[in-house]
Amino acid sequence: MEVFDTHAHTASCGSTSIWGEPHISTANESYYNFQAAGEFVALLDPDGTEIQTRQTPIPTSAPGDYDPSGLNNDGLYNCLAMNTAVAAKVGSHRVSYEPSFTDPYATGPFQLRIDGKLTTLGAQGVNLAGGGQVKNSSEGGGMEVDFPDGKIMTAVPGGSYDSMNLLNVTTENLGFVSDTFAAAESGLAGSIPTGSWLPALPNGQSVGAMPATLHERYVTLYDTFANAWRVKANNSLFDYAPNTSTATFTNTSWPVENAKTCAIPNQKTLEPVSAALAEDACKSVTNKTTHASCVFDVEATGTGGVADGYLLTERVHEVFKIKPIDAAKLVSEVK
Repeated sequence: MEVFDTHAHTASCGSTSIWGEPHISTANESYYNFQAAGEFVALLDPDGTEIQTRQTPIPTSAPGDYDPSGLNNDGLYNCLAMNTAVAAKVGSHRVSYEPSFTDPYATGPFQLRIDGKLTTLGAQGVNLAGGGQVKNSSEGGGMEVDFPDGKIMTAVPGGSYDSMNLLNVTTENLGFVSDTFAAAESGLAGSIPTGSWLPALPNGQSVGAMPATLHERYVTLYDTFANAWRVKANNSLFDYAPNTSTATFTNTSWPVENAKTCAIPNQKTLEPVSAALAEDACKSVTNKTTHASCVFDVEATGTGGVADGYLLTERVHEVFKIKPIDAAKLVSEVK
């Protein structure tokens, strides 16, 4: 295994992860689930560094209510989505890691582009002007971005749902905290303000406490919050095939409120498996929160290979000596 040089990365807080059917741990160690479809600002740092993620609907037979420990449980029965691409602003450069243009809906292998140019990484990676670097990750054939001020992002394949490939994006302390800048405050994985259910909106405003009714929660999460952080044509960091744009991947109706089925026309519907089979598939995933997330993902989709992505996430944590979020502990502290 490659040994990562971490001497320049001395941050000790601000860990974030966006993995699986997007389970998001935020920069101030909170946790929530986010099943919207489209491209979103995942993290926006005070120094201008930015990460964006693409979420794609997963066709399953039925929606579900998910939370590993009761932490921030919205109680909504939702259809699922998954990360299928990531893009980042690295100094003056733009880096994207997304499926082939000939297979834009995540069925092909991931391709790296730097400033729009298709790039193959060698053993030494690619050095960017201003001190950034892009290189192969030691975990699962993904890639790592080292930002000029010491932040790090990893993006590793997290398994496949039928022919659709999942991408786990981890910034942890690797990302968005450095010797010179504090934790990222903005985006899907930005800090959640005191008294708020979700991270702040782009204008800094809090969405407030979780609403009392399920309908109000759905509107707050998938209308107010999701649409506020959607990527627009004028701020997208992604690369697109001819005649496509961020609008191609935007679906403001996903997840459907009170859905009865999560089937998608012309796509194979994934069928659930028993909790026992899911537990067996995820038995090597040891962190309680990550394990619970893994079990839900496998059970809901019937795809045991997703557990491999969770193992890779834990290995990334180990390499960078990151302590993963402990949702059960946070629940006890809140109580």
